[in-house]
Amino acid sequence: MTSLLWIVLDSVRIDHLSCYGYEWNTTPNLEEFRRDAVRFEQAFAPGPWTPPSHGSMFTGRYPSHHGHFADEMEMSGTPIAAVLADTGYTTFSVNTSAKLAGHSPLSAGFETCLELFRLPFVPSTFEELDDYYLSMLVPWIHFAYRRFVFKEKVPFLVTAALRAQMKRATDRESPFFGFVNYLSAHSPYDPPEPFRSEFTGSSDPADPDLVESLATRGGYRVMAGEVDPAASDWRAVKDRYDGEIAYIDREIARLFRRLRSLDIYDETMIIVTADHGEHFGEHGLAYHQFSLFDELLHVPLLIKFPGNEYAGKTVDNLVSLVDIYPTVLDVIDVDGINDYDGRSLYPPEASGHDAVFAEYLPKASTLEALETYAEREVPGDVLDRFNRGLQCVRTSSHKYVRVTNGRDRLYDLGNDRYERHDLLEEGDGSPGTVAEDLSERIDSTLSELPKATPTQASYDAAVMENLRELGYI
Repeated sequence: MTSLLWIVLDSVRIDHLSCYGYEWNTTPNLEEFRRDAVRFEQAFAPGPWTPPSHGSMFTGRYPSHHGHFADEMEMSGTPIAAVLADTGYTTFSVNTSAKLAGHSPLSAGFETCLELFRLPFVPSTFEELDDYYLSMLVPWIHFAYRRFVFKEKVPFLVTAALRAQMKRATDRESPFFGFVNYLSAHSPYDPPEPFRSEFTGSSDPADPDLVESLATRGGYRVMAGEVDPAASDWRAVKDRYDGEIAYIDREIARLFRRLRSLDIYDETMIIVTADHGEHFGEHGLAYHQFSLFDELLHVPLLIKFPGNEYAGKTVDNLVSLVDIYPTVLDVIDVDGINDYDGRSLYPPEASGHDAVFAEYLPKASTLEALETYAEREVPGDVLDRFNRGLQCVRTSSHKYVRVTNGRDRLYDLGNDRYERHDLLEEGDGSPGTVAEDLSERIDSTLSELPKATPTQASYDAAVMENLRELGYI
């Protein structure tokens, strides 16, 4: 059976990858990988942040069908890890985000779920001792040296843990499903050297204090209307972000080298994508909440099929991350599962949709974070603008956004690529028929959003600290 390695680049938008034409050389290793893979040019996430997007990838369902809009919400559907575990696969995930940890429904089906955000900790079982320490003794020593000399960061250990798990499965002659979410491009943007100094996108002066703030939690002040960074400030923030992407590109190369050393690279199916993108001041927004703009939804998707089938092919059709689920089922040749919304991308030339969809439900703790990190009281109209559910349908020419407790929006993507002109507000071009047709597409494809705004559940101290570090609380 074919092994599967699935890599998610958290918060990575497509227009910052050199393997997709970005002017800065952020992904040289993915550019080389692209020769063996199929590159999907028009792939879109079904949600703008981690829980709904991963829920859709893992079940092949849109968020209103699987229900996992936030950490504490349940998820329906048959997770891909559970499917593969039942088929005889060794399944494991490695991540540094509490949103994918063992308490989450996103961990369902993974026999081993390594939570590296807890490091260092005292293991309570031999299995934990082996998974986190004994199997990575040499990498730990290497990491300690690099940490002291180069300020190495945790993704180095993420890669080491995944390499160890892949070797274990291969030594047992077991096919595996290995999943990793590389969190580094997520804020705070703080890449190690040499990646921190590698990118300088502008010679214009930036405010170093403001850049440091924006790279951590200062973007909430932007959304609260307290600060209006200059283009040079955002460029300096993007330079850090680009460094994070380049850092992860190096780690991905280490994974591919392990597959080659195990002599299983060619036969392994490899998926590289992102769960969502990131805002850098567009539409007055930062990070990845409160919108369904393409800055958050348009994501990379590279798939290397077993035997490097279709190597180097480019697909321009609209596809969604919900399509990954049936694609894996097709490649692995699993029958009898049909409770999903996606459409297989195998073979790639027959794939694609005339429309894709995305959904967002605001989270109470994120709205509270907006108030927490703003220096002044956030105006009520600002909070009202962000405290809205969103559903959208996107075709190759238009995007229609349905807004709960607000006015719907329509964008002509052919003439307004960056979604700056709402046709329903401006009354431009007689948008009525297009809006009605697209609104009906949402009705016929998606379910209603839940009524309640999810609140933060009570978690242990390590989880809470991880959520705080990521700026969610």
